[in-house]
Amino acid sequence: MIFSLFFKLISKLINLKKILLFTLSISIASILVAQSTFAEFGDSGQIWLDTRVKNVQKGIKEQVEMPFVVISTGWGCTCPDYYMSTEALVGTGLYLSPITPKGFPVSDSLGYSLIVKGYFTGKNKKFIGDDSIIWLVPQFKITSWENNEAGDNADAPTVIK
Repeated sequence: MIFSLFFKLISKLINLKKILLFTLSISIASILVAQSTFAEFGDSGQIWLDTRVKNVQKGIKEQVEMPFVVISTGWGCTCPDYYMSTEALVGTGLYLSPITPKGFPVSDSLGYSLIVKGYFTGKNKKFIGDDSIIWLVPQFKITSWENNEAGDNADAPTVIK
């Protein structure tokens, strides 16, 4: 009798575990599909960025691919010159301090919208604007880049390994 009740309880727990696992899998898949382009990525960018920095501080080095902007010159903000975004003439995004390879584009009158690959170092760099605002900006080591031809339809930032 006791064994029978025990096996019924275990059976129900196993089924509950399967249901929870299935629900969790569907939820994660829908989030990933829902954020397939940068335009859809939206407010989750800061969480994604913070997670990458925390992971590398824990010793987990992740290679990532993301839209990246080198700002255009003369748009008036004394903000950092690089950020995670797709629009070089807008000046909004999550600021980054890149460690760039030789030949990487520098700011000009149009700026650059790029897709970069690389990794976060886990360190921050201090950036002081002309208006005395101080930013602590995550360092990002760029290993490769290409022009962003897709604009806001570029893939959302992602961990590639």
